[in-house]
Amino acid sequence: RALEVITACLDSLVATKTPGMAITVVANGCCPEALALLEGYARRGVLDQLVVNRDNCGKVDAVVSAARATFEPV
Repeated sequence: RALEVITACLDSLVATKTPGMAITVVANGCCPEALALLEGYARRGVLDQLVVNRDNCGKVDAVVSAARATFEPV
C-alpha cells in the first residue's frame, strides 16, 4: 500500500506543478521497492532532484541536507 501512496502523492504534485516549481524527494533509508519507484520517476524527469540516503539519518538531517544542496531560491 505504501507504494500506492507514494505514487498518488507524486502524481498529484506533477499534476499541480506550476512554472518555476521544483520537486525534490528525499529517500531516507527507504525500502528497495520504494527506491526503485522513485528512481523511475527521476529517470523520467518527473523529479528535479532525488536525494538518496542509504541509511535513515532522521527527518531533520535529511531535509536540511537536501535544502543545502538545492540551487533554487527559497
